[in-house]
Amino acid sequence: MRRKLSLPYLGGVLILVFIIVILPLMTNTKVQTIDTVQAVPYSKKEFIEMVAPDIQKVAKSYGIKPSVMIAKAVIDSQSGTTLLAEKYHNLYGVKASGRESFILMKSKDGQEKLKYKVYKSWKESIYDYFSKIKDGSVGEKKYYVTLISQKNYKNMASVIEAKNGDGSKTYAKQLIQTVVAYNLTKYDK
Repeated sequence: MRRKLSLPYLGGVLILVFIIVILPLMTNTKVQTIDTVQAVPYSKKEFIEMVAPDIQKVAKSYGIKPSVMIAKAVIDSQSGTTLLAEKYHNLYGVKASGRESFILMKSKDGQEKLKYKVYKSWKESIYDYFSKIKDGSVGEKKYYVTLISQKNYKNMASVIEAKNGDGSKTYAKQLIQTVVAYNLTKYDK
């Protein structure tokens, strides 16, 4: 014998499905900011030791001082602890374009939602970032030429602040302090 589903029973099931499945999906639409900090199993020094070899290799091949670019990765990703760096491997806050894989996140100031590029690894992020510097999609068309013409890391830090910093007037100072604090000039040799 087949039982017919009664209307009240069907309505109860639909309400239950709505409460258990649909409602949580609707309320969990919070977009996080790129600098939301994650718990990580490494220190700032260990982070530097993990990314420095790749940054050093790529920076030298592009003629850019590795010390400042390592410091930039430390500052931009908060030593790999930001959600963008830890989960999506984007060390430099590179925005996605075209058909690139992306995650929608709020900018640091939380005012706008932007598409940030998702990478498979920090190494991929590093290689892509330097490629974007050279092709002019980071900074401006002459940014790369200006970077490679700098003879010391302090001048390079000033160029980065002017062309590609985080908008603060202390970005170059932060870069220089990070280079000094962690003796990053050893990677320039």
